[in-house]
Amino acid sequence: MYTTVPAVTERLGLAPLLTTALMVAVALTAGGGSFLGLAAIRRAGPVATTRGAMLAAAAALVLIGWAPGQAAVICAYALFGLAVGALDIGVNTRAAEIERAYGRSVFGSSTRHGAWAVCSRHCSPPGRPGWSGPWPAT
Repeated sequence: MYTTVPAVTERLGLAPLLTTALMVAVALTAGGGSFLGLAAIRRAGPVATTRGAMLAAAAALVLIGWAPGQAAVICAYALFGLAVGALDIGVNTRAAEIERAYGRSVFGSSTRHGAWAVCSRHCSPPGRPGWSGPWPAT
């Protein structure tokens, strides 16, 4: 999403300050999306919440690309932030359920736990902290 910001800014003629405010708003609305996601988890469960949040994030990205004007792109970025927040809480809740089912942390050591640790642990480039790929860390 962030790689398309310059293209969206240029196409819609957004001021640099507005673009910056939109990126900050995405982060802030993600916080709100976490609260909405938690409410959705209590009602529908983490799997349904994660699926819904993923669809909402995809829809928001399409809307950002197709936005005809500034008001539409502002709403689309807000939707994206809410969806990312709900997605984060849904994935983390599901990971916690899996860990409880196994009775231990299955995604990493006690200092690096949670679903996101899997990616940071196995996808970081060689020589970076957490690297566990086929090459030795440098």
